[in-house]
Amino acid sequence: MAIKAIDIVLVPPKEIQVLCFAVNKAAAKVAKSRFEFGQNDYVPHITLILGCVEETSIPKIQKLLQQLVVDYSVLDLELSGFGLYEKLNVQKKAYFQIDLNDKLLALHTKVAEIVRPYLLPCKDASVLVEGEKTGISESSSRFLNNFLKDYAFENYHAHISLGCFDFEEKEMLLENISLPIKFKASTVSIYQIGDGCTCREELYSVQLE
Repeated sequence: MAIKAIDIVLVPPKEIQVLCFAVNKAAAKVAKSRFEFGQNDYVPHITLILGCVEETSIPKIQKLLQQLVVDYSVLDLELSGFGLYEKLNVQKKAYFQIDLNDKLLALHTKVAEIVRPYLLPCKDASVLVEGEKTGISESSSRFLNNFLKDYAFENYHAHISLGCFDFEEKEMLLENISLPIKFKASTVSIYQIGDGCTCREELYSVQLE
């Protein structure tokens, strides 16, 4: 039985991705980036649900998502702030906060309910893209195995991780960042993830109309 670690996400529009790329590159210049963002690999994203599923379940999940999005229009979202949270009590991981409005919370809830019956324990790095090279970190294992219990529904934290750590807002040195920033999100995708819960390989994508 082949199991894959997947992240069902909202992919932000180009202008928000470009902003994430800029922060990520600024962090790299001071050796505080964990990886380099790209449009096709290490893609900036807003997680809706994260977990491990049998590979044969993915087409079923795709079909259910296709049926679900008929009831949803393009989402009006807002980057409301910049934050840091602890990673393994050593590094503080940087992110853009997303204002959690009713429509985003409803979409997260519905997607989580769709995926819940298919979730399986994640036991080792074989579920990841390039897991044989990277292994699986304690934090990735924790998120994959406990997302529904600890990070979903009333605990849902909408954000875009920026691929950098211990990177203070004042260090960005990006004069064009003035939060909040409003944007529209229309792409829902399924990715197989790599270590660090990074969006590595797109498996499916559908548009909100």
